Amino acid sequence: MCALRTDDPPPGPGDGRVPQLRSSALLAQAICQACWRQERNGRGICSGCNRLKVFAVKAERLCKHCHQDRLAPKLLRRDAMSFTSP
Repeated sequence: MCALRTDDPPPGPGDGRVPQLRSSALLAQAICQACWRQERNGRGICSGCNRLKVFAVKAERLCKHCHQDRLAPKLLRRDAMSFTSP
């Protein structure tokens, strides 16, 4: 959760913590981009790595890393086909 929407107590005097607020992703709401993405896509068990994460691809229930891993072979194949040696 972002500092705009947290229930953490404010930092006390002398504990060295400085409250850091994130900028709002939506003008009408005080919500950061990370929290907005979690609200929009949801959070659950990723079908790729079986860990509790925020979904990057809601339809396939994949986290960001598993989605990138799924795209990697196609991108590597495209780069290998377009490679030319000097």
